[in-house]
Amino acid sequence: MAEYDLPEGPAGLFEAVHEPLAAHLGGERHVRLGGGTALAMRWAHRHSTDVDLFTDGAPYARLYERRASLERDLKRRGIPLTAARIRPRNLKILLQDSEVTLFSGGPMLPGLPSSGDTVRGTGVQLEATAEIQEAGRAHARHPAAAS
Repeated sequence: MAEYDLPEGPAGLFEAVHEPLAAHLGGERHVRLGGGTALAMRWAHRHSTDVDLFTDGAPYARLYERRASLERDLKRRGIPLTAARIRPRNLKILLQDSEVTLFSGGPMLPGLPSSGDTVRGTGVQLEATAEIQEAGRAHARHPAAAS
């Protein structure tokens, strides 16, 4: 188990939204960081400007039912939102020229053990590299299903 630092751009995005999202999902244990940012944290192989977060269906359903409360919380905290689009399966928070996306649903590879790696100073786990790669392949096969 290792702790990783987020790259500079995504670090600001993550810091702005991770606490309110975790609070509305029922705690950091319900949030996973994935996508290119998680890969960039581990391998330092690419530049990343957005943040892709993942949660399971039940915590997201709870957040979705109380979505107006989340929007008020984000604004109350002074987060410079351009927009927040909260849909039944995902939400997108647009901040100036970057975005944070929270996807709901279980893992692509349910039998895969958790990586145990976290974002430094938080309980937010990074998805396993194999999980991120499988999600990328699934998106390439069915791009409309991922949005």
